[in-house]
Amino acid sequence: MKKSIISITLALLMILSTCIVGFAATAVPEGDNNGTKDHATAVKLSDTFAGKLDASDDVDYFLLEAEEDVIASVVVNHSALSSNASIYKVTVTDTNDKTEIVVDVKGTASETVSPEFNISKGNHYVKIERGQNWFDTEYQIKLDVTRLTDVTTETENNNDASSADSISIGAVDGKSKKAVSPVVFGAISADDIDYYCFTAPKGYFYVTIKNSTKVKGNYKVKSYSIAGVDSAKSIVGEVDLLATNQSGSVELPEVGVDAGNVYFSVEGINGSVGGYTVQVTAYEDEENESEYNNTVSTADTLGLGKRIFGSTSLKDDVDYYKIVTEKETNKYELIVEPTESAKSTAVSWKVAILKADGVTSVDEFTVTNTTGSTFKLYGQDPGTYYVRVSAGNDYGTKSYVIKTVENKDVDPSKNGQSFWDQIRSLPWKEWWKSNNFTELMKNVNPETFLSLFKTFFVPIFNMIMNAAKSAN
Repeated sequence: MKKSIISITLALLMILSTCIVGFAATAVPEGDNNGTKDHATAVKLSDTFAGKLDASDDVDYFLLEAEEDVIASVVVNHSALSSNASIYKVTVTDTNDKTEIVVDVKGTASETVSPEFNISKGNHYVKIERGQNWFDTEYQIKLDVTRLTDVTTETENNNDASSADSISIGAVDGKSKKAVSPVVFGAISADDIDYYCFTAPKGYFYVTIKNSTKVKGNYKVKSYSIAGVDSAKSIVGEVDLLATNQSGSVELPEVGVDAGNVYFSVEGINGSVGGYTVQVTAYEDEENESEYNNTVSTADTLGLGKRIFGSTSLKDDVDYYKIVTEKETNKYELIVEPTESAKSTAVSWKVAILKADGVTSVDEFTVTNTTGSTFKLYGQDPGTYYVRVSAGNDYGTKSYVIKTVENKDVDPSKNGQSFWDQIRSLPWKEWWKSNNFTELMKNVNPETFLSLFKTFFVPIFNMIMNAAKSAN
């Protein structure tokens, strides 16, 4: 009876310890002589497996069979809670001995969870060896698995542009002019960098990066122009996903590109490791700025009646545009305004209108996410002008549209002045003194009266006539 009570008590204590440290009630035990790959204990993705390092130089191997491609974290439980130093080193490799994840297990942490990583279908090895200190207590290991639903994964080795993973963004939707790639999962290990490539339509794109829901890392994302990734000038967008943003996602600055292959990279900041997902959103737009247009000599030409999509995708980025006007045909206004996606974020731009020398300022103004600005090209001397757009005080990742729009009410023969501009500029004081209205009105082009009559008096006359008919 006493022996039975002792056995029951020990069983209860074992159950209690299992609940405390996360040990599974049933686990696949290590096999005999599993100190080499040839004698590794076979386990599956769904198994919890357990073992013990019997000596300081003991090593345990498990042969892990993955029935499908998955994303996983290694979870290690143990009961040795007396040391802050590393007591286990767990390494997962493929059959070619390529390291997939290394987990350093501290003595004071009863449960250690690794960053997420990719496990491809097939066999993998799990190696357990001592850390700085050795304990002969039992460990248990399991894999926290995420099935891939509407998610693809990076393929190692994609550590340079020549081996970049290709992402398909699919066909551009005819109505929205937008194409969105599948979500791609990646993982950053120590000194790791991941490259991706996709074929963009002429227009613009942005990349959204989201931190792992498990172990979160700090990442830097860079996008590159079609010219390549070798030149410093080829970097056209950059953003950090820092610890303060771990629970959300961050968008890379929108970047205008010509049709062709575009690259972007993800790397850890200060040795940070962890999992992430990225997704590409691309818009088709026939008019867009072409990086590198950061100088007067490389300015994009903005034709009259045209529009260009642009973005100051780096904090010190500057965009230049060239406009050529002629007095006889100049009825245009320059408009700079935020894109629809920029209206929901805090962002601003500084705009300067420069003379042909690219230095002398004609006018300067600020464009915000809620307001656009208009500059009257008419009324200016004919010739070449440059527009300089730079990031404002509220730097953001969104974009702007710069365009020239014809103002049909403008009278080019009167130095590009509209009818009301002409009325305001009349020499009213002289007329008041001379009382000669006929001479005064010679300064106004008669065609502007016809335009005013059509746009102002005719609608009023029609409204009066319609009201009279209704009354009868």
